[in-house]
Amino acid sequence: HATITGSAQPIVGMHQGWWIDGVSGVSIRGFRFRGQTTGPVVYASGRCPGTRLEDLDVAAAVGHIDAIAVENQAPSPGSPACVVEHCHVRSGRFGLRAGLFSPTGHEAPCGRTVFRLNRVESCVKGIALAGPLVDVHVVGNVLLGGGEMAALEVGTSGPATRDLLIANNTVFEAQYGFRIWDDDVHGERVELRNNLFLGFAKGGDAYFVDSGGSETAPRGPGEGRRVVHRWRVGRNAREVRSVEGSPFVVRGAIPPASSDWAQPEIPVLSRDRASPDFLRPAPDSPLAKDGVGAEGLPTWVGATPPAGPSPWAWERAWRER
Repeated sequence: HATITGSAQPIVGMHQGWWIDGVSGVSIRGFRFRGQTTGPVVYASGRCPGTRLEDLDVAAAVGHIDAIAVENQAPSPGSPACVVEHCHVRSGRFGLRAGLFSPTGHEAPCGRTVFRLNRVESCVKGIALAGPLVDVHVVGNVLLGGGEMAALEVGTSGPATRDLLIANNTVFEAQYGFRIWDDDVHGERVELRNNLFLGFAKGGDAYFVDSGGSETAPRGPGEGRRVVHRWRVGRNAREVRSVEGSPFVVRGAIPPASSDWAQPEIPVLSRDRASPDFLRPAPDSPLAKDGVGAEGLPTWVGATPPAGPSPWAWERAWRER
């Protein structure tokens, strides 16, 4: 067990990033990282239960592979989670990544990983989950887009994926709010609930692609409706404009679930990023009271609670679920 605590002085121009490999109980907190490395700025690989990455401020160079990547491989049931929380990530190709990218999704699963209460801005992909995943929570994060950002992406998860919770995240001004890059919709006990998707520059608000190729040479469109049929999807608030474009786009669009709140514009107190009420629901708004409110989830929708309620105790939610 080791705790490494940083100071306000930034670390600039690293040739290689920080690598935690196959050890448990390491905590890194309070550092500011700047510039480009030859790999992820912070990388936890192998079996690394109990790793905690907290209050890190990472500004990766544009085109960088990952800012923070976690590959907690083959975790033991009941082992301490690998937690990334209260981090601020800007630019780069991937903001936060969990799991291993693979062509089949049949490799040993990664998991026991939590991304919570982070802020990710202007990355090509905000939070990317890949490969078979077991016991992964992506909760309470704010993802601010721009350009080609896919805010939340699940890729080649495979049939071994189970107990994946994506809840109470807020996505603002991304090209795609939620995206699956796979040949099917996999997983047991996979949930997409209480999320808030706002401010999309193009038509639509979510996207599903069936691809055995690459992002530049996809095999073909997927069936977006499978997401709603196979996963637990609900109580998400989504700004939905008409889905326009090729049949590829229209077919791949994920329809709202029956309990989702979908309309052209959803009111929040402020859309000014400098405001203390940025993307906060008004106390009398449906966003403030129409969340799941059970099974360890808040009564509000999105990452930011309405004025008055305290932030959600996600540590407790992890234990109870």
